[in-house]
Amino acid sequence: MSAVFARQRGLSKFEFAVVVGLIGILAAVLLDRLNELEREAERLEVELALRNLRMGLRLAISEKVIRGEEAGIGALLDADPLEWLGAAPSKVGAGEAAPRWRYDPATHTLHYRPRQPVAFADRDELAWRLAPIRDGAGRTTGIGIEPLK
Repeated sequence: MSAVFARQRGLSKFEFAVVVGLIGILAAVLLDRLNELEREAERLEVELALRNLRMGLRLAISEKVIRGEEAGIGALLDADPLEWLGAAPSKVGAGEAAPRWRYDPATHTLHYRPRQPVAFADRDELAWRLAPIRDGAGRTTGIGIEPLK
């Protein structure tokens, strides 16, 4: 048999271990990056939902003004703001019993329970208060959405 056929074919155990190690490192970097992208996507989802809520609120107030029902603007505080959206954000995720988004009309607060609290400085819940905007005569002329700490 010649020396050419006697040479080893394929990878040695050491070379195989190096390849597996490199693949493991690349997979870890990829998973870390995917987790960061998922956190950023959730932050953007919440920001977009709040922008849409503010726009829905403006439309609901405008509708009251157009109909001459300015006195009823304050009643919007008792309505679920998630209903103002054309397409409400998912209140309940797959396999979950508790809603992600909820509104408490008694305290006029909107709550969001993040999927990844680390995306929101490890906060288990985010909250916003719907506050009436009043004119000099004390009439409610608008409603603002303010973040709570």
